[in-house]
Amino acid sequence: MSVVTIEIESTRAQAMLRQLRAVCSDSTLNGALRAIGEILISTTRERIQDGVSPDGTPFTPLSPVTLEIRRKKGRMGSKPLLDTEELMRSGLSYRLIDGGLAVVASRQGVHAVQLGAKGAGRGRKVTSQARPFLGVSDGDLEEIDNIVLNVLGRVRGGELS
Repeated sequence: MSVVTIEIESTRAQAMLRQLRAVCSDSTLNGALRAIGEILISTTRERIQDGVSPDGTPFTPLSPVTLEIRRKKGRMGSKPLLDTEELMRSGLSYRLIDGGLAVVASRQGVHAVQLGAKGAGRGRKVTSQARPFLGVSDGDLEEIDNIVLNVLGRVRGGELS
């Protein structure tokens, strides 16, 4: 099974996390991170369903060869990443790590989907187009902002520590 982890280097997101770490207890910080993780899993699933990357770029359509292979297996879908829906059901998760958050995709071949690959497939003759689905969109950053501001307001108001 493959695992892909993408590190997001957003100064905006990092600044928000620094604010949380400065004023929140570990349990409040972890609660905020779990809320952010749930949002990121949800929006990642939506992007997969919509066939777009975090920046809104549509996924490259599947090749006729891939579509034929799917048909032979009795799978009629033509959308990338939705062949078996394994990724949507159980292949996405998040983990709290060192005061931060990692969104993880684990599924056979997921690295080739996210990054593209030459020499993929059983015969190592397939070139796979990158269809980046992991990442943080502008909308995700707005959601993260809302969570952070809510938590900070509740800490300053004495509801949380």
